[in-house]
Amino acid sequence: MDRYAACNETLALAAQPPLWTPGATDLFELRLTLHVPSARIAYQQGALAQLKFGWVQYLALALPIYWILGSARGLAIRHGVLTTRMHDPLRQTKSKAF
Repeated sequence: MDRYAACNETLALAAQPPLWTPGATDLFELRLTLHVPSARIAYQQGALAQLKFGWVQYLALALPIYWILGSARGLAIRHGVLTTRMHDPLRQTKSKAF
């Protein structure tokens, strides 16, 4: 990383007289050739970056599954596939003595 940071690459742009005058026509042609040498850059993520990546992957998997299962449960209850009953824990039921 230090060797890469020490590289001093500069770009020089020499102004040339224009070959195209703005407003003369609506079209112009541009030919550009770039030569970019390949360079291998080694980068190792830190622990926090890896934890963040893992957390994002977990959310990307867990949230859609949670939504799909919740929707399926709601549909199953609404259409009577699963039988349900309501229970109110605050309401006291009276037991009859014989």
